[in-house]
Amino acid sequence: MAELFTEENDQRGDLRMKKQVLVYVHNLHKTYFSQKNGVSCHALSGMEFRIYEGDFIAVMGASGSGKSTLLNMLSGCDYPDKGEIFIGDRAMSKLKKKELAVYRRDEIGIIFQQFHLSDYLTALENIMVPAVLAEKEEKAAGERARMLADRLHIKNLLEKYPYELSGGEKQRCAIARALMNSPKLLLADEPTGQLDRRSSENFLQILESLNREGQTIFMTTHDPYIGSRAGRVIFIQDGKIYHELRRETEDREEFYGNIMETLSETLFAEQKTDGEI
Repeated sequence: MAELFTEENDQRGDLRMKKQVLVYVHNLHKTYFSQKNGVSCHALSGMEFRIYEGDFIAVMGASGSGKSTLLNMLSGCDYPDKGEIFIGDRAMSKLKKKELAVYRRDEIGIIFQQFHLSDYLTALENIMVPAVLAEKEEKAAGERARMLADRLHIKNLLEKYPYELSGGEKQRCAIARALMNSPKLLLADEPTGQLDRRSSENFLQILESLNREGQTIFMTTHDPYIGSRAGRVIFIQDGKIYHELRRETEDREEFYGNIMETLSETLFAEQKTDGEI
């Protein structure tokens, strides 16, 4: 299995510095069956790709394309009907219940669209939840939570409750919580969906800063502007990957143009197919 966990060549065949593979998604399939109307939905159909250490990946696709299902698989909250997810050299399906819980707690951080902060806890207490679950020493956990809050410019809000915070402030609190246990992989599910444009821009700048420092990020989105902030964009449709773009020397505006071109070509192909029918 060792060959699965380093990358020596890019798509052009140029020699690259070896990069550690954090996650290998192999031939994932997932079908949901509706008992109400008897219809089967193929959420994932042979999904396969690698997440390398230091990646900033945006997965783009329309609603129902399989983005959230894929993210749920990576978090260990859902299971494929077929295929495997390798975490380093470990197969997720082989992890025992306790090992999977430790993976969720210590190796990944999740930023949700709906924030999922507890209204009964202060911002500080919400941020510290992962450390409490990991039974970390309270003083050290508190110091880390305050450090993260200071970096995210919410240190003056730590004694407030979520209902006293704006959407952008709640999202910063959620970022701090996701980073609390220094995860190897940060998952973000449509993270700007509840934010205004200014708060979204601030949030994306935070993600870019984290990635420059080495944080690996996997984000789902349907917005090409948000996707253009990533280094890799994976396009999915009907549970399958149909294209991938890597940001090499392009600036963000050029990369945005490449994303728009890909989406336009996809739309044209769909319209042509519909016309033929």
